[in-house]
Amino acid sequence: MDVSFAFDGREAVSQLSRVRADVILMDIRLPGIDGLALTRRLKASAQIADIPVVMLTGDARRETLMDSLAAGASEFVVKPVSKATLEAKLDRVLPR
Repeated sequence: MDVSFAFDGREAVSQLSRVRADVILMDIRLPGIDGLALTRRLKASAQIADIPVVMLTGDARRETLMDSLAAGASEFVVKPVSKATLEAKLDRVLPR
């Protein structure tokens, strides 16, 4: 399994234009553009809209969960997250 990291939204979009991801782990708080806006942007792109986004955040408010799902996130994880929880979320969104 290969893992790529992006510092901000611009870098993430640039990487996704070159490399097809199986899943995107997205923090809500990002420099330049927040994770919700970036998720909406990714979901609006026909080439990458089908890539599942798992939203990661320290914000456990129901409003944040609902906003994430409305933006197109497939799953929502509150940090800190255990390895078992993250694996379970990834199992739900990754094809077998």
